[in-house]
Amino acid sequence: MEDNLNKKTYYEGLLRKFLNYECNESELKIIAALLTGSKYQDILPELLHRASEKFHSDFKMKSVHEEALWQKISAETKVLDQKSRKKNLVLSTVRVAASVILVLGVTFFAYFYFSTKSTPEVYITKVTERGQRLSFTLADGSKVKLNSESTITFPEKFEGSTREVQLSGEAYFEVKKDPNKPFIVSSDNVETKVLGTSFNVNAFPGEQVVVTVSTGKVMVCANSGIPSSGKIFDEPLAREVILTAGQQAIYGITNDQLTTQAVKLEQHIGWNEGILRFDDKPLRDVAQKLERWYDVEILFSHTGFESCRVTSTFKSETIVDVLEELKFIFNLRYIIDKDQKITISGEGCDNH
Repeated sequence: MEDNLNKKTYYEGLLRKFLNYECNESELKIIAALLTGSKYQDILPELLHRASEKFHSDFKMKSVHEEALWQKISAETKVLDQKSRKKNLVLSTVRVAASVILVLGVTFFAYFYFSTKSTPEVYITKVTERGQRLSFTLADGSKVKLNSESTITFPEKFEGSTREVQLSGEAYFEVKKDPNKPFIVSSDNVETKVLGTSFNVNAFPGEQVVVTVSTGKVMVCANSGIPSSGKIFDEPLAREVILTAGQQAIYGITNDQLTTQAVKLEQHIGWNEGILRFDDKPLRDVAQKLERWYDVEILFSHTGFESCRVTSTFKSETIVDVLEELKFIFNLRYIIDKDQKITISGEGCDNH
């Protein structure tokens, strides 16, 4: 153990001399072997990390960068060494050393510059409770309408080559067109990528993800089991579909299936204009939407209501107005207690 430690200390000292252009001929040969020999691959990242401290006392290289740097050095020096194999050994070593100095210099400069000059990205999270809806504009000019019981996270400013947001719940987007910077909405194992269009994403936890396009063209990509990273479209296993206006993509989290269909837009995006539309929807699904929309809890006295189907439109109506219409349609009864808990009773729809 002590012998290995002494070797690391020795090699670390050689690397420091190498970076300071202080090595003699014999030391250059050792450095060349160290940087190009496969048997040193395991310890080189650690040595590079130690040697890098000479550039700045606060500089810390991440392990992934150390590994990437080693791979780059290895590839670079191998090519140079092969080209110079038949020439003088010292000349070959010097060329290898010069190449490594160039690689190290550029790499360390980049790491040092960005680690000290760049500022951490600031992220903003907006949350709506049941019964709440929120409209706002992103830094790029894109408009967002966040539905009830939803959460969205996005950077204060969009840096880099994409505009990425994270969504849990439902939101309607009107994306400012920018062909050079795609807009990406990540939710569970589904990502929606656009250049400039309007669309709706419904992605509540534990439920299927539904993307509905209002205008323009949208790419929807599903990749089960792979956490969203903003690069999911580069994965060869990703499943992609292209949607245009009036089309919808549905990702089932239970069956891991991505399907598409044509839809009536007003039934899926009317909520952003304060309109709830239901077309032959199960009463229990309607109740779930009403709970989020009005911040209430709805209970059914028995399972007889599961066969009830609702086709109706509600605009700017109170929960009592909605319940009164449902009461008329299904001959049901309801009670609202002081905690906004609604209990629905009656015969149900089994016999209707």
